[in-house]
Amino acid sequence: MIANDLNRSILSIIDSLMKCGLCINQNEPYIRKCGTDRYEITCCSLIPPKPNGTTDYYDEMYTYCASNKIFSIMLIDGGLIQLRYICDKSRILWHRLAYLPCRDAYRYDDCYDEYIESQIYLDIVSSKVSVVPVRMDFDPPSYVEDSHPQSHVHLGFHKDCRIPVNRPVEPSIFCTFIIQHFYHSATLGDNSPLPAFSALGVKADETMSIKEKERLFINI
Repeated sequence: MIANDLNRSILSIIDSLMKCGLCINQNEPYIRKCGTDRYEITCCSLIPPKPNGTTDYYDEMYTYCASNKIFSIMLIDGGLIQLRYICDKSRILWHRLAYLPCRDAYRYDDCYDEYIESQIYLDIVSSKVSVVPVRMDFDPPSYVEDSHPQSHVHLGFHKDCRIPVNRPVEPSIFCTFIIQHFYHSATLGDNSPLPAFSALGVKADETMSIKEKERLFINI
C-alpha cells in the first residue's frame, strides 16, 4: 500500500537528517483513514495555515506552526518542513509539501544553546538574506486551465505564483530539493553527497495539460 511506502520514506528522511545534524526536532508521521480506501499521512492533526501574501502574516503563521509542532522536521536554523499526503491504496490523490524558513533564526539561540557556537549553524544563519517559503501542492479537484495546475509549486508570498509540475512529488524529491538549494553548501560542503533519502521507486503518472507543457514547468 502506497501509504505505508510514503510513511517509511518520511521516516527515512527524518533519520538521515538527524544523523547529519540538520534536524533538531521532528514529528514522526502516522497514517489515518479519512474515507473509503483513503488514507492520510501526516504528522499533526492541526491543519497548517496558508501564507496570505504578507510578511507580517508569515511571521504569525510560522510562530503558530512552530509552537504547535505543525511540522515533520525542524531544521538546524529553525526552518520547518511539512509533509502531508492523501492517497488511496495505490495512488497519491493530494499532497501539500512546504518549507517555511525562519525569518529570525537568532531567536533560537536561547532554546538551542548547543548550536550557538556550531559552524554549521553560523554558516546557515549568516547566509539568510531573505526568506523564500516553498510549497508544492497536488490538488486535482482545484484544477483550472491556465491558472491552477493539478501539481504546482508556490515560491515566496505571491498567492498566484503557481509553477506547473509534471506529476505529484514524493517526499524524497521535495526534501532533496530543499536541502540541496537552501542548506547543502553551508552544511555538507560543495563536494559532499546529499543525505540518502528513501525513494518510492515508482513515479506517479503525469498530470499536466498540453497547454502547460508548452510553457515553463518543472519536470520530475
